[in-house]
Amino acid sequence: MRNPVDDPELAAIRARKLEQLLTAGSAPKIPVSSWAGPITLTDATFDQEVRKPGPILVDFWAEWCSPCHRVAPVLEEVARARGDRLRLGKLNIDENPRTPARF
Repeated sequence: MRNPVDDPELAAIRARKLEQLLTAGSAPKIPVSSWAGPITLTDATFDQEVRKPGPILVDFWAEWCSPCHRVAPVLEEVARARGDRLRLGKLNIDENPRTPARF
């Protein structure tokens, strides 16, 4: 049995679904010029930021986490490419332990 994480067919389905969600027009457009990089999230600001209009992709990361560092440029590239419809938030789990514990 294939590992679902490594399954190319599932990856293609996820990519198609994400594209459909992003192009469906249901998400309010965010001015492209407003994307100046990832939003730094904290326990204190998390709820306020995720309630803002438009989708937000949250990266729960840690300084010691090698996979986190490998995926970060990809997430930033996705956010930059979809900056008119998607925000990227980054939350350091070591500095902000309450929010990750909720999820």
